[in-house]
Amino acid sequence: MKGSGKARLRWDIFIIVLSVYNSFTIPLTISFSPPILSSPYVACFDAIVDFIFLIDIIITFRTTFLDPKLGEEVTDQHRIASRYLKGGRFFIDFLSSVPLDSIANTNSSILQLFGMLKLARITRISQVIRNSNIKVDIKVGFKVLQLMFYMILYIHVFACLWFFLSKDAEEWVLNMDFIWVYTDDTYEVYYSSIYRQYILCLYTSFYLFGVGEVVPRTDIEFIVSVFILLVSAIVNAIIIGNMAIHQEELSRKSVEFQQKIDLTNTAMSNLSLPKELRKEVHEYI
Repeated sequence: MKGSGKARLRWDIFIIVLSVYNSFTIPLTISFSPPILSSPYVACFDAIVDFIFLIDIIITFRTTFLDPKLGEEVTDQHRIASRYLKGGRFFIDFLSSVPLDSIANTNSSILQLFGMLKLARITRISQVIRNSNIKVDIKVGFKVLQLMFYMILYIHVFACLWFFLSKDAEEWVLNMDFIWVYTDDTYEVYYSSIYRQYILCLYTSFYLFGVGEVVPRTDIEFIVSVFILLVSAIVNAIIIGNMAIHQEELSRKSVEFQQKIDLTNTAMSNLSLPKELRKEVHEYI
């Protein structure tokens, strides 16, 4: 398959859609175990998705790529396979595609965590945007939406991670409840509905993303919260920096047009052109 062809582009979009589905359902399943995601229908669909990801590995072994040094398309199968294996993507794709928990016949959360590697396929969004035959300003708009999606996914994943860490000890309490409300030995977040548990952890994840206080209590909560706060500070800087770059790209055409108008006005003023002719020049530009 040609790496820059339309067929490959459509396949990548299809894989991205399935990856988005996995990126939201896998963290929910590991942390909250909602009954709807444990139904036979969902399990069957997940098995189909895993099979499609295995097919994606085979297709990747057969997909050409562009040599960055020579600028030529590489069709040699040995070079394609070597590039895929040495790049490390193959092992990530393989471990994320094989249902290790089903093969081992266990619900171990450690094995389920390998499914989180499916999130790596979402990085193809950048490749799809880059290879799309659309206007530059539309591409920039898609890049902005991509950053917003990454931010939402980041908050979602860490919301699930936080509940996964705190549900065993049942000691963590929301910071406001810790000060004003919490007086009982059994805090409601661990015995309320899955919907409320997720909303409370999502709220906490927003705090972590904004580098705020979440009142960790156990040692593991302290360690993980420090790690998340550090990563959040870096991610915030990256997102803000990229947003500024994309905003500059979006306004570039407007700035160039204004510069052209200013240059034209200066030239017409120096030539002392009549008003009617100046008006016609403006309309033409």
